[in-house]
Amino acid sequence: MRSLRFENVSKSFAVEKDRRVAVLRDVSFELTAPGVVGLAGRSGSGKSTLFRLVNRLADPDGGRILADGEALGGGSVVDLRRRFVLCPQRAAFFPGSVLDNVTAPDWMTKRGEGDVARAEALLERVEIPPERWTSEPSALSVGQQMRVQIARCLYLSPDLLMLDESTANLDPHIAGRLLDDLARWAREDSRLLLHATHEPDKLRRCDRMLVLEAGRIVADGPPARLLDDERGPAAAILRAEAD
Repeated sequence: MRSLRFENVSKSFAVEKDRRVAVLRDVSFELTAPGVVGLAGRSGSGKSTLFRLVNRLADPDGGRILADGEALGGGSVVDLRRRFVLCPQRAAFFPGSVLDNVTAPDWMTKRGEGDVARAEALLERVEIPPERWTSEPSALSVGQQMRVQIARCLYLSPDLLMLDESTANLDPHIAGRLLDDLARWAREDSRLLLHATHEPDKLRRCDRMLVLEAGRIVADGPPARLLDDERGPAAAILRAEAD
């Protein structure tokens, strides 16, 4: 995939019988591969909804989302979710070992038993020690569980990987190494990494930064410039999230 484009995308949800709340309002932007893009915003600003629309867990009320100029919506949802992979903040697992859970995208969809060697390489990549590979995920720490989930996402070789606060519970040093490795993965393999976070050090690792406020894109540019502007929307939002 070369590009992902939002064109005047809006989304609202019903909160009462006769009332809806707008979550995204006329959002437009374009992402091009390779790229590492940070997405910042207050809780409830629309970050998770934006990811859900790309992953077809919800559909927009208005506007269009296009991949390489083609509107999302046609074809298999399963195939789409293998290309545009969402990694949520809370890890979820299937019965079986850590290794089974990394290869789950294959055996759960009856595509085969899975590539064990590749799964092992990915577990090494996210710093899960080999003695843990045969354990059940419940035996792992929260941070290790999240890294196993990221390995499972990478197993799909996605065109776009969306991290929805997925590194929030990781040790800062491990998170830094992992994010640097994911950035290399995106840049070297011409993929897109979209990372929602409110942590400035993680946003500074990105090539570009989008800022959402009340469902609208209010800033778009290099992370250092946006974060160093003390009067700008990015700094104000991150201060509010830190309080």
